[in-house]
Amino acid sequence: MAAVATAAPRFICFLCKRKFQSAAQLQRHKQLSDLHTKNLQQQEEEIRGKKDELRQAIGAVQRQIQEVDAAVSKQAKPNEDVQTQRTTLELKLRQALGEYGQAQEKLEVSRHQQVSERGGTLLKLSEAHETQVGRLQLSVGAATWQGNKEVQEDRYMMEVALEAPGGHRIVGFCILDGHSGSLCVDALMEWLPRNLQKCLSAKPGLTDETLRQAVTEAFVLTDD
Repeated sequence: MAAVATAAPRFICFLCKRKFQSAAQLQRHKQLSDLHTKNLQQQEEEIRGKKDELRQAIGAVQRQIQEVDAAVSKQAKPNEDVQTQRTTLELKLRQALGEYGQAQEKLEVSRHQQVSERGGTLLKLSEAHETQVGRLQLSVGAATWQGNKEVQEDRYMMEVALEAPGGHRIVGFCILDGHSGSLCVDALMEWLPRNLQKCLSAKPGLTDETLRQAVTEAFVLTDD
């Protein structure tokens, strides 16, 4: 029986249309090449330009829908042509919103790739997690986009594992909305879970009220 030939690995930067002899050379190109940096910037500019076009188109369609709705409100009886026009506009709006989302997704993937190439800390674009508390099965998911910000300012915690008085297990989920940078949310990622556990452990027992108190106290303690 003849052996199946295995194709040799190819080390190609498809963005710059360049081929390299090894993975190390390819990685060096991505990290240090001015051409690669320039092409990344151009790619982002093209995506941003596409987003701007779509944003204007979305706004124009939304205004048209408002005008149609205003016309409908003045009619004594429904006009089939106007209803058809509104349906067409809604389809057009849905398509434009979908294209805008695709453009943003490309931008997020590009940013994620750049951080990876520089050897920086990667924040997952999306994540899913399942856990169980007693007989209760929990499933949670999160997805994050940087949007038009210079850095990703938001964070999330998929499982804040806590132990209440009496040995009861509590599982929490947390979304942290950052503003003007990520320093605040990064501090919350580190301190909020431990402060929640500290405040919860100080309670005589677990009730809805003591849990609410512990959460409030943990926020105040973290803020201090």
